Amino acid sequence: MKKTLSVLLAIVIVFTGVQTGIFTASADQSGDWTYTVTSEGTGIMHAKITKYSGSASTLIIPDNLRGYSVEQVAVETFAGCTSLNSITISEHIFSMGESAVSSIFTECTALSNIYAVSGNEIYSSQNGVLFDK
Repeated sequence: MKKTLSVLLAIVIVFTGVQTGIFTASADQSGDWTYTVTSEGTGIMHAKITKYSGSASTLIIPDNLRGYSVEQVAVETFAGCTSLNSITISEHIFSMGESAVSSIFTECTALSNIYAVSGNEIYSSQNGVLFDK
């Protein structure tokens, strides 16, 4: 009876994930970027950046990582990046964390410019200041 119940529960969990269209894989690494592959938000597989571990002063969030379009940046991805002075948000980014964008850049003491490329449908920038459209 326990085995049957366990099998049924496992089937329900699998189908619940399929029904909601949300899939998240384990973390992967590409250079200084840590990311997960997920379908969260769009239903299409894409990369969600969870951590930047480099020391660049000027940075462009990549359009893709290992063939997956980068569409999300998690909270505290750049936390503690004290050398980061300027960052550009690529065209496909539709989500910058689950809370305020400022929490993504916690303790980025040198950050003075945030830009969004003109093709981004969610974010824009003016004079280095980021705006949510």
